Amino acid sequence: MNKLDKFEQCDAISVVIRDNSGSDTIIDVASTVEASSVVKAHATPSNHMIYVLVDGDRVDRWDRDRVKNENRWVRTNPDEFEVLGQIREVIRG
Repeated sequence: MNKLDKFEQCDAISVVIRDNSGSDTIIDVASTVEASSVVKAHATPSNHMIYVLVDGDRVDRWDRDRVKNENRWVRTNPDEFEVLGQIREVIRG
């Protein structure tokens, strides 16, 4: 069962993608299934945070490790401290 399934009967679902330069892109979706697909599609090294809004409240969030060119995403508390603006990436040697 998808964690977002309990929000299927809501008024508005949006996925917010924050890229590495700090810009947010908001994508409105019709269902939690579509939200999950958008999250998976945008979990790339060019982004560093993705969160889901349900009726204006953050319900789920994923952060990417800040190691350059790596794509490891971690589910994070939606209200945890977040990096605003451009992120600095660690270059692993």
